[in-house]
Amino acid sequence: MKPKEQLELREYTHSELVEIGYKWCLSRCAFAFKELVTISSETPDVIGFNSNGTFLLEAKASRKDFLVDKKKHFREHPFLGMGDWRFFITPLGMIDKNELPHNWGLI
Repeated sequence: MKPKEQLELREYTHSELVEIGYKWCLSRCAFAFKELVTISSETPDVIGFNSNGTFLLEAKASRKDFLVDKKKHFREHPFLGMGDWRFFITPLGMIDKNELPHNWGLI
């Protein structure tokens, strides 16, 4: 039996992953936003807030998108990025946890 939150093995659209991530975030946060436009150059796919801090989720529907994301200015300089806890949400098996940037999780 697979864990409740594990995504089934299939292709997902970016929008589907954002929606899944939004629901995941709401289960842990008092409130959350999808694709929030900010004054910085970073537009998080999902960002949630609770009394302990912020959760940033970046949805990646393709491996190519994940690899391009690594080149973003605030990925190369994490102190400029948003989120106290940062996660990628991807289809099952698309990336390996060893490929994640330092201090990032994988959903």
